[in-house]
Amino acid sequence: MADKVVTFDIDAEDGQHFAPEVRKEIAKLAPSSVNDGAITAKKLAAEAVTGEKIAPKAVTGVSIDDGAVDTAQIAAGAVDSGRLAPGAVVPDKVGSGVVTSVSMDGTPVKMAQTVCSNSAYLALTSADPNTLYFTYNG
Repeated sequence: MADKVVTFDIDAEDGQHFAPEVRKEIAKLAPSSVNDGAITAKKLAAEAVTGEKIAPKAVTGVSIDDGAVDTAQIAAGAVDSGRLAPGAVVPDKVGSGVVTSVSMDGTPVKMAQTVCSNSAYLALTSADPNTLYFTYNG
């Protein structure tokens, strides 16, 4: 095997500082692309992946462990009524002072409140049994 002196041409353009055969050997030993699955957790240093290195929307639901998101990770006002599943807010989950409707045996029931004039109330052909009507003269 012949000894070869590797030179670095400081005046050459970027990517051309080494001779072509040296660039070819470098590419073989340290390719500039990474194969899928080549970077594993074991190969990453502790805290190597930071928030700035994660692309927007890169972390999806399937990537988040069950129970990984708790109150501290939810911004104030982030959960609005559009994000609540139907039936998600039930009487035993609301705080004291929140009015809930229950039957005589304590079973939660649906209840609506309607404000209407006396004449509109009297014109009803059938009142909804799960509606509390507030009337006013008008």
